[in-house]
Amino acid sequence: MRHHPLTYTYFFNQDTSCNDVDCHELAIVNFFKDVSDLYINSEFNKGYGKEGYPIKDVEVETASFLQDRTSLSYNYDVSHGTVMVMAVAQLEALNDELGIWGNEKPRKRPDHVGFYHLNYVDLSNMLIEASKKNPTILIYRGIDRQRTKNKKPCYGGFFIQNGKPIVVDELRCVKFVD
Repeated sequence: MRHHPLTYTYFFNQDTSCNDVDCHELAIVNFFKDVSDLYINSEFNKGYGKEGYPIKDVEVETASFLQDRTSLSYNYDVSHGTVMVMAVAQLEALNDELGIWGNEKPRKRPDHVGFYHLNYVDLSNMLIEASKKNPTILIYRGIDRQRTKNKKPCYGGFFIQNGKPIVVDELRCVKFVD
């Protein structure tokens, strides 16, 4: 199950008023910035001592001819250097009629999300919170591999939009953790 597509998180923008990649990319970037702000101001960013992980810089990279990925990275003032914390690969049209845009080939290059000292459940809650400010962003939250590995009930495999989890009954995962 380690590299199964259902265990990854994917980000989409569902907005019929957007009709080009730049518009959808801007929505993704704004969502990434809101998640980043929540993380930076949270208790989870208090890694080493009182100072936490000193983030010198927050970098947003948009897709270009050389890089087919939209990402948000932290440039740390310590030995960590630059670390990508969120990314959408290959942001291209998925369905123009429904206005859903995102990673067109997720099996090839999955999207990415990961922050220091933030477990799966806390990150899920942070994504739910940030989605309230970004109602067009649709997130698929992949199944928590760690819980599956530890033989705990399945958690994940749900969508998030506008601050609400949307359970996918067919995956037989739970929305809340025991």
